[in-house]
Amino acid sequence: MRDVTRWLITAMCVFATGDRTALKAQQADPVYDEDSKLVNFVDLAYPPAARAGRVRGVVVVSVTLDDKGSVTAATPVSGSKFLIPACLDNARKWQFVPNRQKRAVIVYEFQIHAGVCHDRTSSVFLLTHHNFASIVSCENVIEG
Repeated sequence: MRDVTRWLITAMCVFATGDRTALKAQQADPVYDEDSKLVNFVDLAYPPAARAGRVRGVVVVSVTLDDKGSVTAATPVSGSKFLIPACLDNARKWQFVPNRQKRAVIVYEFQIHAGVCHDRTSSVFLLTHHNFASIVSCENVIEG
């Protein structure tokens, strides 16, 4: 609550005086690709309830790293409320090369293709970049 109050006071001062420097100082520096080198990750299956509800989309998670590059905290930046919990749980299991900012960003993309799966739990996890994961499932299911 204290941080929110401080931010609001700063924002009001910025807009009242036209000085944008104070507001910019409170924003975090970007996490550059070269500072987010991956050591280890854990696959994530399409969350069953999200898949059944045909929820698709992108989830962005900001993670805090310790001195060894292990994730100590995961915070959602954006995404579906049906996908975020699984992504946060998954992100806490990743490890990066330690960086000076002690931060990284993970982007998850959930897709349902017009294909056929053998069961409802089938999905494919594909890491296409050091921090970009695609989780793909299919539209139709053939039991058996």
